[in-house]
Amino acid sequence: SAGLDRSFMSGSPLHLAYKGAGWIVVSGGIPGMEEYDELGHQLNEIKQSPEDMEYITSILPGDPSPLLDKDVFFNPITDGSSTPFWYDAMILMGLAACNATSDDLDLRGSAFFDELKRTSFNGVTGPVVLDGDTGTRTASSVHFEVQNLVEDFSDENNSHVRFRSITTNLFADG
Repeated sequence: SAGLDRSFMSGSPLHLAYKGAGWIVVSGGIPGMEEYDELGHQLNEIKQSPEDMEYITSILPGDPSPLLDKDVFFNPITDGSSTPFWYDAMILMGLAACNATSDDLDLRGSAFFDELKRTSFNGVTGPVVLDGDTGTRTASSVHFEVQNLVEDFSDENNSHVRFRSITTNLFADG
C-alpha cells in the first residue's frame, strides 16, 4: 500500500496525518474466499512442478529467469495483487473468442468485442459482468475492501511509527 514503506517520527505532522486514515480498494479477493484460495493453490502447484516450469520456460522468449523469481512468480496471495484479475480477464477473452468465432475459425475484432460485452461468468474475483455499452466491468461485479491504517511503532522507545493496512470490511457482489 502506498506510503506504508517508511516510518515517521512519532507525533510528526505526517504521523498525525496518517493516523486514522483509510481507503477503499478494488480487491481480487482475500484469503478465505474459496475461488481465491483455489487459484493460489493451483498456481503454487504449477510453480512446484518441475515439468510445468520446464514447459513455461520453453515457451517464454529470451532469458525468462528474471520472470521466474520463486518468491513472486505465480503468487496471487499478496496485498493488491492483480493476478486474480488477469486470470479472470484471460478466461473472459477465451470464452468470448470461442463464442465469436465462426465455423471457419475466423475471429473479427468487432464481433469479438460485442461477444466480450455479452459474456459473463463467476470468476475468481467474483461475478464477471461487463457494461454492454462500454465493455468495462460493472462496479457491482467487483469486490471492494475498506482498509484502515493502524499504527505500528517500529522501535522500543516509540520514537518512530509505521502504519500497516488492515482490511476491516469486504463488500462483494454489489
